[in-house]
Amino acid sequence: MDQVVREEPEFFDTSQARGCDNCWYVINPHRLTLRMTQILNERGLCSIYDGEEIAVKNTNDWNDQYDVLTAENYLRRQEGSYRATCYPAWF
Repeated sequence: MDQVVREEPEFFDTSQARGCDNCWYVINPHRLTLRMTQILNERGLCSIYDGEEIAVKNTNDWNDQYDVLTAENYLRRQEGSYRATCYPAWF
């Protein structure tokens, strides 16, 4: 998430935050989630956005689920973004 913030500042309105100091408003949620999955894949992980959460895995044994956006399109950071671990991986 921090890499996307550094590389794609136009995705965010940093004058609006909710929930934490750097939980900024996301101007284009689709582009944010697409870029986040691209970065994870570039780092050797397998990831997919299912329309609600980003799923991440490095094996078919399990995957973690992250909800990185609030319903109002603000970034959801830290422990609040983790949702579940699936055994085995669903994708």
